[in-house]
Amino acid sequence: MQKWSSSYTDRIYAAKKIYLIDTGIKTLLTGKRDLGAKAENAVFVHFKRKNEACGYYAESQREVDKEVLIISKESELEMKEKNITIKVMPLWKFLMSSRNFS
Repeated sequence: MQKWSSSYTDRIYAAKKIYLIDTGIKTLLTGKRDLGAKAENAVFVHFKRKNEACGYYAESQREVDKEVLIISKESELEMKEKNITIKVMPLWKFLMSSRNFS
């Protein structure tokens, strides 16, 4: 997966993330540790199965101009910050949802 950026050059040269459709293979390769990476992989697979575009923002990215969805372990809330809707949703609820998030 590519980093999101309005700059074509930034997208091409930024580090890429690799996800596996079969998370069982990921567990064989990395063991049972790193639940955060496995959750991130599950979110990516969920978006791909729904044919939705997804990308990631590097920490240095400051500008966001649309709905932001944060997948969490347990927390759930919704807030507005400078005309941006920020939703926090537990992973289980996100994976069970049929709503499009793009």
